[in-house]
Amino acid sequence: GPDLPRIYPSFTYYRSGENLDLSCFTESNPPAEYFWTINGKFQQSGQKLFIPQITRNHSGLYACSVHNSATGKEISKSMTVKVS
Repeated sequence: GPDLPRIYPSFTYYRSGENLDLSCFTESNPPAEYFWTINGKFQQSGQKLFIPQITRNHSGLYACSVHNSATGKEISKSMTVKVS
């Protein structure tokens, strides 16, 4: 492992003012370390990404990456977010 992570919910379209609340999951032994990037820039570590009251500026490519410290393997899953 880790296996390819899954991002929930996998919605693409949001309205300005909504909260963006994403969670990332993978199967990994030992447990994986999680981190998020937006448009390739590191955003934060952890399984959850929460951004309150998003605006159009938050549109972009969101990726959850998981890292297994035992195997050194890293794998990421990305999704597009569009805010109108």
